[in-house]
Amino acid sequence: MKKILKFIPLMMFIILGTTFAQQRPMGSGGQNFQRGPVLMGVVKEYKTGELMQYANVILFSSLDSSQTQGTITDEKGRFFIPGVKSGSYYATVSFIGFDAQTIDDIKIDESSRRVDLGEVILEPHSYETDDIVVQGERSPISYEIDKKVINVDQNITATAGNAAEVLENVPSITVDIEGNVSLRGSGNFTVLIDGRPTIMDANDVLQQTAASSIENIEIITNPSAKYDPEGTAGIINLVMKKNQRQGLSALLDIKGGLREKYGADASVELKTENYDLNFGVDYNNQLYFMDQTNENRTTFGGNTSYLNSDASGHWGRIGYGLKGEFAYHLSDKSIWSVGGRYSDGGFENEMEQNFLSWENDINNSNSYYSITERSRKGDRYSIYTNFEQKFDTDDHKLTLDISYQKRNGDEETLNKLVNFNDPLANSFGYVSGQKNLEYGPSEGLNTKLDYALPINSTQKFEAGFQTDLDESTDFSNLLEYDLPSNQFVIQPQFSNSTNYKRNVYALYSIYKGEIGSLGYQAGVRGEYTDRSVSLLSTGDEFVIDRFDYFPSAYLSYKFDNDMQLMTSYTKRINRPRGWYLEPFETFTDAYNVRVGNPGLKPEYIDSYELGWQTLFGNTMLSIEAYYREVENKIERIVSPYAPNVTLQSIENVGKDYAFGNEIMFNFDPVEKWNVNLMGNLYNYKVEGELDGRSFARESFNWSLRFNNTFKFSTGTMLQFNGMYNSKSVSAQGTREGFFMASIAVKQEFFERALSATLQVRDLFGTAEYRSVSESLNYYNSSFTQRESPVVMLNLRWNFNMRRDSQSRRGDDGFDMEGGGDF
Repeated sequence: MKKILKFIPLMMFIILGTTFAQQRPMGSGGQNFQRGPVLMGVVKEYKTGELMQYANVILFSSLDSSQTQGTITDEKGRFFIPGVKSGSYYATVSFIGFDAQTIDDIKIDESSRRVDLGEVILEPHSYETDDIVVQGERSPISYEIDKKVINVDQNITATAGNAAEVLENVPSITVDIEGNVSLRGSGNFTVLIDGRPTIMDANDVLQQTAASSIENIEIITNPSAKYDPEGTAGIINLVMKKNQRQGLSALLDIKGGLREKYGADASVELKTENYDLNFGVDYNNQLYFMDQTNENRTTFGGNTSYLNSDASGHWGRIGYGLKGEFAYHLSDKSIWSVGGRYSDGGFENEMEQNFLSWENDINNSNSYYSITERSRKGDRYSIYTNFEQKFDTDDHKLTLDISYQKRNGDEETLNKLVNFNDPLANSFGYVSGQKNLEYGPSEGLNTKLDYALPINSTQKFEAGFQTDLDESTDFSNLLEYDLPSNQFVIQPQFSNSTNYKRNVYALYSIYKGEIGSLGYQAGVRGEYTDRSVSLLSTGDEFVIDRFDYFPSAYLSYKFDNDMQLMTSYTKRINRPRGWYLEPFETFTDAYNVRVGNPGLKPEYIDSYELGWQTLFGNTMLSIEAYYREVENKIERIVSPYAPNVTLQSIENVGKDYAFGNEIMFNFDPVEKWNVNLMGNLYNYKVEGELDGRSFARESFNWSLRFNNTFKFSTGTMLQFNGMYNSKSVSAQGTREGFFMASIAVKQEFFERALSATLQVRDLFGTAEYRSVSESLNYYNSSFTQRESPVVMLNLRWNFNMRRDSQSRRGDDGFDMEGGGDF
């Protein structure tokens, strides 16, 4: 009963908001904050039909051409100018890189409740010289009120790569040598695919998703109460490619490179007035070769042991996937869709290492040769269904989304030590060996029911209910190599099984609107968490039964001179899961042991942002300040377990703080050269208690992205990108900074039906990864360098046969322009 009572304040807020909303019908006279007719319309892009956010709409008086009012389009391309006085006007609609449209002869009288200008179509601007025509393109990164949007196709240096490689060129993102992503210094974030959660690890999703299959990547650092609050740093949403117009479309990407890098993906889509059908298939083999050195020192039982190693090998991902979706338009206001995806494959890492170990005197050292093979594989599938019902307007709607995911995980680590000079070695030269197995299924069921109700042209109420039900069973086994039999023998004392269940139920409500140039949004989300971790071998169970509130608030102010100021606050949570909660020791390889902590507390995050954006002609400047405070900071702690063996445990160490600024400057120095300069500067501090002693570590971090795009002739583009990530600290270590440069050239053929992109990543071989980690009785220094340069060639074939009143048509009424966007 107490659990239900905790929901009452939030339910009352939703009920009161709905009641208030129903009493204020859309467009009712006298209910707007500004009296008078509302001028409205929608802005779309000519070639793709996409809705254009942040287009500028300026209203002028026909009498003296003086500017009277102005606004920008919202996320659905719409604009509303309330309180227009009676008279005669004309309006201009513009966006960077597109020809402005002028709408003449706009008549307003007091009897008009609203004046709808309909669809306004903007075409890319063409700069003509004697020999070339250069068409305007969208910026590779655009800033919106609550997110950054990365246009993947504009980043041609990562065309043949994956989502993680695209994110290397984003200022708030850092990517390490193995492709692991951090968002504003935190590796904890949520990844969505088309707005839906996935059961896979966030970094696995980013590294397994081909860049060629992604339309946009949305980075939401301060998500509202509508979104799942899971994740310290925010949300990364992958928006997959879909055709926007009717007809048959197909896309084929083939890529290949040096040293075990190749892949392909293909998709076909058919859109009619009554239904949409699409199907896709992909295969990727991406292996990266590297060299690595490590220096380890551990003190255990009063003795200090040293273990140095030199290694070479590779890591990467191999796998394939299938996806499909069917959508049926039940009516002009209703649409139902069902879809799914299946994939198989995973991660592999093979290393050959030379070890040198000693205690006290290096002259009495032992040398070994090691073969280590790691793999994390398994098949997974997801299915989903969606229903959307619109009412009197497109904004007044009810949406239901249900998705189910299942994964069968299989992880194995094999390690063998070889020393033919060791008297204990068998006939194969093996001295010792270990095999570590972790496997088991996991599944999740997610539901979302969202309701949106416009009150009038400037205000909207939203509410919804969401569930996230997850369960997994994990088995772990350790096998030791038996010299006489040349077999691996299971070690029962290190064999464990765990059942993990987590059910989260959420209610949310949001109210947003505008008062003149001031925009506002306030929301609250309540979540009930029911979680249990059961040790099947011992019968022990660890349970959490908790309720949390997550408020959010946004304010924005639009100035008349293409300038906007925005600020926001959100509260988030990072719930520990998986092996972080397992209280038993598990060998991950011969030299590393891990142990979880079932008493681990969730991290609570308070996040603040203040942003400013302005336009100077075709130049855009965006500055965003942010502050993030994390309570119950979770860190991996390394300590000695045995001579030359380390123990990795998980602890709540205290708090961390990040305060910084992100800056983006987009401009054209000359007609054929676009520059996108982005920087992220922030101060990071972590403080708390380790090994019974207080600690505090602090660093000033900065990263720079310098992206240049040159257009030489029709269909020819050159891009050069440079990036630098500075030194950073953690509770126990330091990571050094590094620089990387990449270059790519793209050529289009046959009216954009075929394009070829040659890319060279890490052009100068400077992407090195150096780190130091140390505690009272432990020290590790590591240096890793990946192969360079990485050369890839990507070929894309684009076929469109669609009906579209705005396209160039053949005699049969079909658009045969092969180069249309897909």
